[in-house]
Amino acid sequence: MKLYMMNLALAADAKGINDIIELLKSDPEAIHALTSNEKMTLVLFVAGLGMAITFAVLLFLWFAINVLSKTMKVFTRENKRPAPVQKVETKAVETIEETEEDDEELIAVISAAVAASLNTSIHNIVVRNVVRVNDHSPSWAKTGRIEQMNTRF
Repeated sequence: MKLYMMNLALAADAKGINDIIELLKSDPEAIHALTSNEKMTLVLFVAGLGMAITFAVLLFLWFAINVLSKTMKVFTRENKRPAPVQKVETKAVETIEETEEDDEELIAVISAAVAASLNTSIHNIVVRNVVRVNDHSPSWAKTGRIEQMNTRF
């Protein structure tokens, strides 16, 4: 009881944050005896301490990112040195056109696939024109389709 009364007397005289902290270290129940001004001082101290720690960590992260980005720039500059230019002789290459043969095979494959999906004979299907359509899909979509097809079997 005597200790509690002494704490109350200290709490009444306590004006600084150090005094409040020392009081609470010695008796955690003394928080009920603090005035509203002392409690508000304690709340502002804790909030300020939290913001200061957060700001310090953000500064550390900013510094670390800057150091790493400068290090990466040094390594990329060293790797991007231009290669010596070499003269290459070009020779004319003869190209053999096999488009008619390839088109016939392609038409046969397409007609077989359509016949299989319609459950009919190949003789009932007439392919008149085959037009290639450019695929403007992004590479991630193409990769996804390939993975989907590979996981089916």
